[in-house]
Amino acid sequence: RAHALGESGVGARWSGAGGTNAADGYFVRYNNSIIFLEPTTILSPTASSITINVAALVAGDGLGIQCIGSNIQAWVRRSGVWTLVGSINDTTYTTGFLCMSIGGVATQEIDDFVGGTVVAPVETKSFHLAGRGAI
Repeated sequence: RAHALGESGVGARWSGAGGTNAADGYFVRYNNSIIFLEPTTILSPTASSITINVAALVAGDGLGIQCIGSNIQAWVRRSGVWTLVGSINDTTYTTGFLCMSIGGVATQEIDDFVGGTVVAPVETKSFHLAGRGAI
């Protein structure tokens, strides 16, 4: 999607990047206190897109996307705490790459861009032995 001045965002399950009008995937973008969570086909949001009103992001805040199965989530980090702000269920894209976009404002920057596979937690069990013994 061609972003308006000042829009920035992150994407997941992205494919076809690098060509004109040839990018598909999920994208979370921010512009003027609004977060857009969009399945994007050939740079145009689909009908599953949602709009989320949030307080303005400031220096140090973060924007994130998480895809687990068909659940696609938009996250915001403020004061070091990540909060889920919206989600959609969509099965259009199942694989792809991470991506990011920075709008045309000189004061915007992206750092700490990371990604990976979500791994199920390992179940741990604790136990207590009790009894009597003699030496």
